[in-house]
Amino acid sequence: MLKTQARYDIATRAEYRHRGIGSAMFSYLLREARFYQHRYAVLQASTDGIGIYLKAGFTPIGEVHVFENRTLQSSHEI
Repeated sequence: MLKTQARYDIATRAEYRHRGIGSAMFSYLLREARFYQHRYAVLQASTDGIGIYLKAGFTPIGEVHVFENRTLQSSHEI
């Protein structure tokens, strides 16, 4: 069984960016993955956040396109 860790939707509010907060959060998650001996990571980065992953030595291998149709969602879910 492969031990894989996936991380999605990690963000830093705009007013707190460029202070190392995102890098610190990601470093913590990498340490946690190593502790649990996860060999693989699946990451989904925004254009704002990809630099953190590149600095950590990760390499992009593809792109994901996300589509939504808010007219299909009820007003309670928006």
